[in-house]
Amino acid sequence: MVNHDKNRQLIYFNSRDRLIRIDLQKTMYFESYGNYSYVMTTDNQKAYLNISLSQVEEVIGKRFGKSGNVFLRIGKRFVVNSSYIYQIDIIKQCLMLSDMGQACVRLSVSKNALVLLKKLLVEYNV
Repeated sequence: MVNHDKNRQLIYFNSRDRLIRIDLQKTMYFESYGNYSYVMTTDNQKAYLNISLSQVEEVIGKRFGKSGNVFLRIGKRFVVNSSYIYQIDIIKQCLMLSDMGQACVRLSVSKNALVLLKKLLVEYNV
């Protein structure tokens, strides 16, 4: 079950045994883990979610509409917050995310997914 805080960009992921509050403004990316997902925040908090990456996308889209478009699907494994995209290295198949402060994460992403991401960012200035 998912609940929403309408005053902030918070989403609550509720399961039988746990409740996790996610602040989307501090969320760097979501990562697929089979039928489940992980979320990584700018303060290096990593939490396990009992929903799939597709369901994460659906929840963000329903709750935040167009303002949720800041989250982009990158291949099969990741949904990233485009606000944190720092560097795309197609040759090294690497996507760097950074908050320009403490947080910096390197993700291994397929060449094809990075080419599409770069094209999207250049053409639409996302």
